[in-house]
Amino acid sequence: MDGVGAYDDWQDTVSELRRWFEQQQEEAARAKAEALAELTAYARTAGAPPELREAQERIDLGLLSWDAVLAGEGGAASRLIDARLAELAPLAEAIRDGATPEEAAAELAKEARR
Repeated sequence: MDGVGAYDDWQDTVSELRRWFEQQQEEAARAKAEALAELTAYARTAGAPPELREAQERIDLGLLSWDAVLAGEGGAASRLIDARLAELAPLAEAIRDGATPEEAAAELAKEARR
């Protein structure tokens, strides 16, 4: 193969890689849009944690975006994580006291039904 043929092959390979990369970017963007649509729908339900509903309200007002939340801006993600960790504290305490994770979860579920 001469230099011109090798260059043409290289150009074809680069073009192929560029098309593949663009396709991957499009697929990732679609997946992200679908995930954010599901998250948004859930955040607007009564069953969503208050911190998530608050973040969605701020997003609806244009004060925040899901990209910002996911990047840790605005404190919404840390408030949500802190709230979930606080809910797990009794479970962790029961496990530290000698219960298996299953026993601790069953006992907490039983207490929640009371």
